[in-house]
Amino acid sequence: MAETDTANPAFRSAGSDIAGSHSVWTHLTGTYDYHNREIRLYVDGALQHGDTSATMSFDAAGELWVRRGMVNGAAAGPWAGELVDVRG
Repeated sequence: MAETDTANPAFRSAGSDIAGSHSVWTHLTGTYDYHNREIRLYVDGALQHGDTSATMSFDAAGELWVRRGMVNGAAAGPWAGELVDVRG
């Protein structure tokens, strides 16, 4: 997650040591706990490595993008996979 709503922000992330497989469907859930400033990743329901130093506290001024990101102020990196059951 970007820490600020700028062109070149610092990023925080959560990761996993579990290797992915091309032949198995995997359920990924990412969460952000605003009060504790924690980013969490769950793989098939199991909590993975989180980031407890996330300082995000900005109000995004732009659109919500699903399936792409921003690099150096421009849209980039379209998601090649499938997104299902996205909730806000």
